[in-house]
Amino acid sequence: MDLDNLIKGLYENFTLGRLPERQFNRLMTEYDTEQSNLEQRISELETATERISTKAVQIDKFVRLVKKYRDFEELTTPMLNDFIEKVVIHEAEGGRTKDRTQQVDIYFNFIGNFVLPLSEDEVEALQSEEARRAEEIAERKRKSSKKSTQKRNQKRAEIKAKAEAGDSEAMAEYKAILEKGRQNNRKRAEKMRELRMSDPEYRAKMEEKERLALEREKKRQERATKKKKIALAE
Repeated sequence: MDLDNLIKGLYENFTLGRLPERQFNRLMTEYDTEQSNLEQRISELETATERISTKAVQIDKFVRLVKKYRDFEELTTPMLNDFIEKVVIHEAEGGRTKDRTQQVDIYFNFIGNFVLPLSEDEVEALQSEEARRAEEIAERKRKSSKKSTQKRNQKRAEIKAKAEAGDSEAMAEYKAILEKGRQNNRKRAEKMRELRMSDPEYRAKMEEKERLALEREKKRQERATKKKKIALAE
C-alpha cells in the first residue's frame, strides 16, 4: 500500500512537470522492482503458512491415531495399515561379508519417515562399532597388501635365479622388472621433490644452495683460467 501511494505521488509530480522524465523512469523502475519482490515474498510466505498448517493437521491426526492404539495387547494387520504408509528397502552394501548392511526406511501415515533420535549411549556404541569396523577393514587391507608383496618378491626372486642361470627369457623379464622399479623410484623422487618445492622455506633453501654452487663453479673456472694464463706465460 505504501508503494502504491508513492507511485501515485510520483506520477502526479511527473504529470505536473515537477519531476524530470529521467528521474521518473528511474524511481518507477525501483518501486516496480521492490513491489514485485514483495509480492513474490508474500506468495512464498502464504505457501509456507499453508504447508505448516497442513503439517499441523497431519501431526494432529497421527497423535489421535497413537492415542487410539495406546493400549494394545496384539499387533494386528489393521493396526499396521493404519500406521504405516510404505516401507522402502535400500540396496545392500558391504557385499557378502559380515560388514554387510541394508537400510530400511519406514514411512508412517500423516508424518512420513520418522527416526527416533539416538541416546548418548547409543551414539557412543555406534561410533565404537564404526571404529572397530574401520580398523578391521584396514587390518584386512594391510594383510592383503603384505601377502601381495610377498608373492611379488617370491616371483621376482625366482625370475632372478633363472636369469642368473642363463635363461634368456628370464633375463629379459628380470631386466624389465629392474627398469620398471627404476621408473617407479624416479616417479616417487619427482613427487617428493614437487611436495618439497611447494614449501616456500624449502624452495628458498634450494635456491640458495644453487646460488652457492654457481658461485663455487665460477670461482673454480676463474682459478683454472688463471692457472692456464700462468702456464702460457711460463
